[in-house]
Amino acid sequence: MSRLARPAAMLALAAAIAIVLAFLINPAPAGDNPLDGYVARLSVDDHYNSNGVRLDNVAAIIRQDRANYHKFGVRDPEDEPDGFFSNVHNRALLEDMLRGGNTPGWVYDAIVNDTPLIQVTVYEGYVEVAILDENTGGGGAPPAMGGGGTGAGGAVGDVEPNSFPSNAAGGKQGGMKK
Repeated sequence: MSRLARPAAMLALAAAIAIVLAFLINPAPAGDNPLDGYVARLSVDDHYNSNGVRLDNVAAIIRQDRANYHKFGVRDPEDEPDGFFSNVHNRALLEDMLRGGNTPGWVYDAIVNDTPLIQVTVYEGYVEVAILDENTGGGGAPPAMGGGGTGAGGAVGDVEPNSFPSNAAGGKQGGMKK
């Protein structure tokens, strides 16, 4: 190595070490620290509103699950409490918070078409959802009573729990809306 290259190499090495140390010393941004989280089974009760209309988007289904848990006392054995979505105003933020996260599309498909066990992690301004158990054996939620097909999506919000039996047989249906 020439005499001129040696100081340049040392300077580059020092700069690289400084960058690595800066990442190690500075804490992660506040948005990367979870605020809350929980595990829940998204059962058939969470896929329908009180009018029997099939909910066909992820935000509506997760929001119905949290309303069932906190407001109506309809709980699956795997459901855990959370502090964030116990507040009705925070449940109203769910759709925007899902949009801000990086949850993969296949997770959305599983939520709409099956009764998965999910893990929800709440961050400042966004939510991440992971599948812990997809529960593909039973085939998902049954058709709505009456017409036998999927509903038009139903309302998102705190609606009375439905009276559908737990995970009755039925084909996969519905589509993903994000």
